[in-house]
Amino acid sequence: MFNRAVEALEAMYFIGIQSVYDLSVAVMLRKMNMSIPAALEKERDQSSSRRIEEEKRAILTDTRLMARAREVNQFDIRLYERGTANGKETVTS
Repeated sequence: MFNRAVEALEAMYFIGIQSVYDLSVAVMLRKMNMSIPAALEKERDQSSSRRIEEEKRAILTDTRLMARAREVNQFDIRLYERGTANGKETVTS
């Protein structure tokens, strides 16, 4: 199943990476010879609430929960690493 996912990933014209969303959108728009009139609102700009920050910190510091998340998301993590490696080539070219 992982190999099929890799094949699908490699066949895609463009892959946006959530952790660099604004850059991904900018690269995609450039590749499509398009622009947007308004600035992009980044997720990190939207999450300035103290409650959200506390919830994120609680999740990230729960070692048992994070270990389980890594365990059940092994394929996603590998695909992300592969996608970001390819994305770096696209962004810098």
